[in-house]
Amino acid sequence: MYNVITNLKEVKPLGPKPGQRLTDSPKDFLLQVRLDEKTKTELDYCVKHTDSNRSVVVRKGIELVKENLDEGREMALREPDRKGSEK
Repeated sequence: MYNVITNLKEVKPLGPKPGQRLTDSPKDFLLQVRLDEKTKTELDYCVKHTDSNRSVVVRKGIELVKENLDEGREMALREPDRKGSEK
């Protein structure tokens, strides 16, 4: 058994680093998606023209789809069936 002696007077819990922005809605989940070149180009176009980032554009897209569904608008979001795949 070891006895450790320290000169610490106070132990501070870990928290955000100094200068780090605090948010009311922390982003705790990581989502990875596979995109074709066309979709990636469109995403990057949206990012550039909104002076934003990919995560914000994707979250806004989800918000817009949900708003449409909540208003009773039907939306066809299915990907076309891949060639040679069977159901």
